[in-house]
Amino acid sequence: MRALIAGTLDGLRRAAGEPRLALTLWLLNLALAAVAGIPAWIRWRDVLDRAPETDPLRAGLRLGVLADLLQAHRIGLGVLGPLVLALAILALLVNALTTGGTLEVLLTHDRRPFLHRFGRGAGRFFFRFLGAGALAGLLLLALAGLVAGLGSAVARRLEGSGFEPMPFVLLLVRLALVLVVVVGVLVALDVARIRLVREDGRRVGHAFVSGLRLVLRHPLAVGGLWIGNALLLAAFAAAYLGLRQVVRADDWA
Repeated sequence: MRALIAGTLDGLRRAAGEPRLALTLWLLNLALAAVAGIPAWIRWRDVLDRAPETDPLRAGLRLGVLADLLQAHRIGLGVLGPLVLALAILALLVNALTTGGTLEVLLTHDRRPFLHRFGRGAGRFFFRFLGAGALAGLLLLALAGLVAGLGSAVARRLEGSGFEPMPFVLLLVRLALVLVVVVGVLVALDVARIRLVREDGRRVGHAFVSGLRLVLRHPLAVGGLWIGNALLLAAFAAAYLGLRQVVRADDWA
């Protein structure tokens, strides 16, 4: 436990020591989100202006009102689907670039300017990181099919169970299995990328398999680090939701 806490704190310390890196990553992700977010916001504003019954949404989220709008297809966000799909593909490419730049900045200590180091890592490891990401995607698809098949087989066997909450329990089990698989593969991908940068390696498949081995050998340590970061994000999300109860949705802040 001490090692996990120390590792999380060390990561936070390194992140705090690179404010330019945090700002660069934030601006890049904000730019990607704005491409889809701004058209969606314009469409949303038009719907609210033409429908007085949606006024409660200006003060905060009202699931009943939102469900009525979605069922009636009045929001019309479906036209944004192709744009969102294109942005998702672009986001994968940007992720390979930014991850290379991030690891180069964090793992090297030369005196070159920040943007030089970031750009050097982004370009040097782009195709290697794309290859590792493709392997992770293929493995996720295969494991997702396996989990879905096992879940369906177990569900059929338990259909006649007299335990009333059984469908809900099965849903939770499926979600837990999916979460474990996704987190495990993504952490293995992160380990592979770190190894490729540290060793300047070119054997992408070997690095990814090595990352999987590390995850399988130390599942508690890997899960503990992920949970530590997830708890920090949950704390920030809870603080934001608390703020949202104070600040109205139609207020500029």
